[in-house]
Amino acid sequence: MCKQYITFETGWNIHHIIERHKGGSDKLENLVLLHPNCHRKIHALSDGPAS
Repeated sequence: MCKQYITFETGWNIHHIIERHKGGSDKLENLVLLHPNCHRKIHALSDGPAS
């Protein structure tokens, strides 16, 4: 998302590209590593109020 390196210092979260409750799987092709802040931003955008 931010194009920066993920390291032990930055930490990471595993993110489902297609959320499991929307039919996504735990297979590798549906998972990405994100920085914790990037992961929160993605969920804040997708969980925010509808326009």
